[in-house]
Amino acid sequence: MSDVVIVVDVTNPTAKTAAHGISLFLVEEGMKGFIKGKKLKKMGLKAQYTAELFFEDVRLPKSALLGQENRGFYYLMNELPQERLLIGIMAMASCEYLFEETRKYVKERKAFGKTLSKLQVIQHKLAEIKTETAIGRAFMDQCLEIHNTRGLDSSTASMAKYWASDLQNKVADRLAIIVVAAVVVVVVVVVVVVVVGLVVVIVVVVEVIVVEGEEE
Repeated sequence: MSDVVIVVDVTNPTAKTAAHGISLFLVEEGMKGFIKGKKLKKMGLKAQYTAELFFEDVRLPKSALLGQENRGFYYLMNELPQERLLIGIMAMASCEYLFEETRKYVKERKAFGKTLSKLQVIQHKLAEIKTETAIGRAFMDQCLEIHNTRGLDSSTASMAKYWASDLQNKVADRLAIIVVAAVVVVVVVVVVVVVVGLVVVIVVVVEVIVVEGEEE
């Protein structure tokens, strides 16, 4: 889909470390040897296209160099805090979405004559998840304010990414348990109702048979 891609390339293999020998290049569509392959099918992030790129003896002009030679790694590192923050924001958005969808579900499903949201054990679990999500959101908002002033450091961004993505997994697991438990409760209620109904029918049939036998 892209007309221009940024390619990370080793320009100094003999540098004292790999980080000191990396440069960034702009490669445009139509350049000889640059071929874009098919778009890959992914499990997630489908709005972000990922495709195969092939480079066959591509030769670039000096003007294709992005920034200074052998400074590519440092340019990439400068943007790492923003990338990590972005992952954290996506994770928190996922937490909030999962919570709202689960809360909507338990408010609609009924058992024992009332909605599942009225069950105290479910209320407690939802309250715990809501609290942790709100704390994560506050931390993420703080990181955003710092980032807007270009003051977000790598360590804080890493904490935001770690905390939010870890919380996302925990929230998904715990909400899944709530939904499964809610389904089980509904199924149990249905089974009980059916069993009770069958017992009543059997009792009625037996009584009818007994009465008919006495009359004979």
